[in-house]
Amino acid sequence: MINISWILSFYFFFFSFCFSQNSDIEVDATFEKKKLDGVVAMVGDEVLFFSELQENMIQYRSQTNLDFSDSQLRKQVLEELLFQKLLVYHAKIDSVEVSDSEVNNNLERRLNYIISQIGSVKKVEKYFDKTLAQIKEELSLNIKEQLTAQMMQQKITQFVDITPSEIINFYEETAKDSLPFLEDQFKIAQILVIPNPSDSSILETKNKLNNLRERIESGDKFSTMAILYSEDPGSSRTGGEYFGVKKGQLEKKFESVIFSLSIGELSSVFKTDYGYHVAKLLDRKGGVVDFAHILMVPKVFFKELNESKVFLSSIKDNIENSVISFELAAKKHSDDEVTKYNGGVLINNQTGESNFFLEEVDPLIKEKIINLEEGETTGPIYYKSVDGTKEGYRLIKLVQKKDAHLANVTDDFNLIKMYAENFKKQNVLSDWINEKIENTFVHIDDEFLNLEFNYNWKQY
Repeated sequence: MINISWILSFYFFFFSFCFSQNSDIEVDATFEKKKLDGVVAMVGDEVLFFSELQENMIQYRSQTNLDFSDSQLRKQVLEELLFQKLLVYHAKIDSVEVSDSEVNNNLERRLNYIISQIGSVKKVEKYFDKTLAQIKEELSLNIKEQLTAQMMQQKITQFVDITPSEIINFYEETAKDSLPFLEDQFKIAQILVIPNPSDSSILETKNKLNNLRERIESGDKFSTMAILYSEDPGSSRTGGEYFGVKKGQLEKKFESVIFSLSIGELSSVFKTDYGYHVAKLLDRKGGVVDFAHILMVPKVFFKELNESKVFLSSIKDNIENSVISFELAAKKHSDDEVTKYNGGVLINNQTGESNFFLEEVDPLIKEKIINLEEGETTGPIYYKSVDGTKEGYRLIKLVQKKDAHLANVTDDFNLIKMYAENFKKQNVLSDWINEKIENTFVHIDDEFLNLEFNYNWKQY
């Protein structure tokens, strides 16, 4: 019998944004660092320092619900880090490299998250007792190692595929009491109406951006203007900057403007689906660009919002009176381009499927759907986009409710498939680890040799 409770734990890489709050030590494995920060292990020429192990243990403890003793935690985290070092070492041998643009994009996302959690760039610098440049340098080294390990792991398992019969066999051989218990799940559809801003609101926004553009051309720093005025939550805190963005990754209108600029050139005010922008090209290498932008979104006032609410109320009446179906109304009237052609059914971004657990549902509609029967519609309900740039109202329909149950291959085939595929990948990775350990230098400090590892890391 297979117990699947541990299958994904092997697969779990603890890719935290760990860096020491008070350490000014260089990352190079120099003699000075070895004196200041003890070496836990070496895998090939990859060095694992005590501070790295300790910080990962702290992060692991804080972000998992597993009740580990200190010894179990140390063993778990150390073995995952040894695996990561083994992957990175053999990635160099196999010429598996992560591009600078991938590192920079990941760095910007993580920095934005850290800043959003702590509050501002100044607060982040104070918290870590480092300048933003120092934090970026230290964080980028961690990110590069993590992404390299991920890429190497993907290379090892890239040809692993699984057949339906293998999925069935996996399910039948799995201890049923180790299968996950799934809470109630909801399939939800919406008709979303986002009112257009008034002409006066659009004109006001364009005038503000033109004024900012003039100030920048007169000598004000673009980054300062972005921090003060941009409404892009993903970049405003870091001066509106994006790095290493490939052609095809941007909204079409935005991309056409960015790729038409010369390095250092400032664009005119232009419109995209997100709002109005002023952009500056910082650098370009082939189809990869670094740029900065300032986004402003025309405000929608009460009058426009209320009109959309009244409009949706009339649509709801027509649905309830069988004048029009919910699905056809979504196709004709919804402003959600992603769902309007599939009956308005929402897609769970975490799974790619249409079912949501209650905790995954938008808090603004969570309490509404609990009291709905299948096929019933509620609303209009106020809507605000995740980035805060769009407001409106929507009708919500409970398409289906799946009662809580133990996962099974009939109702949860994709979930069982994921477990089965990961189990198969784990076996491939286990074989790879056993093979590579045999011909890779691995040294573990005496202090850690009493730990009972799953693999023979202690051969030397």
